[in-house]
Amino acid sequence: MYPAIVTIFGPPPQEIDLQESTTAYDNSVVISLSVMAVLAVIVRIWARRIKNAPLGLDDVFIFAALLLELVTMVLTILGGKQGSGNHVWVISTTQLQTIFKILYGYTFIYGTAAAALKLSFVFYFARIFHTGSMGCIFACKDYISVALLVGGVLAWAYPLMIWTVMLGACKPIHYFWDQYTDPHGGSCVDTTLFFPIAGIINLLIDFIILCIPIPCNMRLQIKRPEKFMIICIFMLGGLYVYIILG
Repeated sequence: MYPAIVTIFGPPPQEIDLQESTTAYDNSVVISLSVMAVLAVIVRIWARRIKNAPLGLDDVFIFAALLLELVTMVLTILGGKQGSGNHVWVISTTQLQTIFKILYGYTFIYGTAAAALKLSFVFYFARIFHTGSMGCIFACKDYISVALLVGGVLAWAYPLMIWTVMLGACKPIHYFWDQYTDPHGGSCVDTTLFFPIAGIINLLIDFIILCIPIPCNMRLQIKRPEKFMIICIFMLGGLYVYIILG
């Protein structure tokens, strides 16, 4: 154990096994999901090539989301090398400082990746269900135009919320990762409650965006069971992509 860590956090509870670590598990999960994400995007490109369909804005944003997701994978692994996934008493204050630097950058990259993924779905639905030009989305008053516009706004709402909170979380900013090596060098607001709430908001936004095509599908001139089957396919496909990329 590091004396400086014990001074900050106190001695570890007796029932804790300091040899426990979730680093290997965390790395295996994030690597597995990243491989699945890469394969999903490859299949997407392959399907577009078979149809001789040009790439659209939805493809551009899914590529961006994939790239950013791979960056978060690298950051997760780097954090593990610094001791993330271990009990705090077995890492040094220098390692803890590095972990918090990685965490700070991670929040911005993850927020951007989440926005790119959401926008990919918005533009995908626009390509399928919106018959007018992209400019019409801002001018038309039909359901799909309004829904796509709301979806686009919500897609940016989550990262903007994350960025705003993180930029103002600590004064000065570097105190976010220096707070354990220089306790009197600044101040931070308590973000403990913020991240669970942000996660719930993120899920709600995802659900709203995934529901955009439901009214369009319900108007299809087909039998009701077939309508629900199409809706389920959209929802399951969307959930799969959100799980591996989100």
